[in-house]
Amino acid sequence: DGVYANLATQWNGNRSSTAQAFLDPARGRPNLKIITGAIADRILIENGRASGVCYVHDGEARDIRAKCEVILSAGAVQSPAILMRSGIGPGEHLQGLDIPVIADRREVGGNLHEHPNLPNSRLVREPTYNVLNNPLRLAKEGLAWLFGGRGMLTTCAVHAQCYARTLPELEHPDVRVQILPFWSDETIKLYFLPDNPFPDANRRFGVTIAVSLAEPMSRGEIRLKDSDPTSSPVIDYEMFGDNRDLETLRRGLKLANRIFETPSMAPHIVGPAYPPDPEQSDAKWEAQIRACANVSSHPVGTCRMGGDDAAVVDPRLRVLGVEGLRVADNSIVPTMPTANTNAPAIMIGERGADFALRDAR
Repeated sequence: DGVYANLATQWNGNRSSTAQAFLDPARGRPNLKIITGAIADRILIENGRASGVCYVHDGEARDIRAKCEVILSAGAVQSPAILMRSGIGPGEHLQGLDIPVIADRREVGGNLHEHPNLPNSRLVREPTYNVLNNPLRLAKEGLAWLFGGRGMLTTCAVHAQCYARTLPELEHPDVRVQILPFWSDETIKLYFLPDNPFPDANRRFGVTIAVSLAEPMSRGEIRLKDSDPTSSPVIDYEMFGDNRDLETLRRGLKLANRIFETPSMAPHIVGPAYPPDPEQSDAKWEAQIRACANVSSHPVGTCRMGGDDAAVVDPRLRVLGVEGLRVADNSIVPTMPTANTNAPAIMIGERGADFALRDAR
């Protein structure tokens, strides 16, 4: 439980991606070749061992052979898709797509879960990051970022967070409460228009308390539409398949109401933004949660790590049922971290690299 200022993965006023932090310094190494504009199709498997990768580049299928092992790091959506196109996945699903089954791993693509979230926003007296009604301020901030690496364009969206319990008897916090210095109507205005007049986020200053679930109970899955690597996988989040998630999110949004009513916040607020009626009924909250809730871009779990026979990878990230193949990304996470998944993804990459180096020796 508690409140803290948010940390960000950034450097000199810019987000520091893993490509910038890890790949750019290594680009000159003679043993590294980077191929861009390519689509990874499938892992080549011979005699039960990963022997390379088939990929599509400039419309042509090409192969790369592996001397030691193949490391798959395509994320919680694409890693299971690549495994399934390689014949590693739920046997019945693969057979239905005429993909030869090499390893019947039923949990490949399963266990998909996310941090669903919904904003609770208010209009305020002070200027916030909703700046289109002040072009001069926007220009000033742009110059501050361009020439000094400072100002609001260098900050992440969430400035402060807290973990809270929506029920006093809970052992651990069940929601993340995120404080943002702006409000946005993009994901919710169509739900209300044209019947309800709605403030314009481009013209009205506001702040947001976004609430997301710390440990979602619902589980979805990734499946293939067909065996074509250019086809997008079928993503079924089943976001509120477990009704406990919806109830927890609703309680968290009501908690945000109480935060806005505190003596520290209330004097700055001039009216509601979203929802138009913060004291609306549970039924209205539920309808809006189902219609307007967002994903946090934190998908995990679709190539679950574990020590049991049903797991996809073992604790050293090796794919069970195939030799010489490892998965190193957030797809291996068994249960959603309560925090954002950027830092865990970097940790998994570091740990996977260490495993691969040790096994190579």
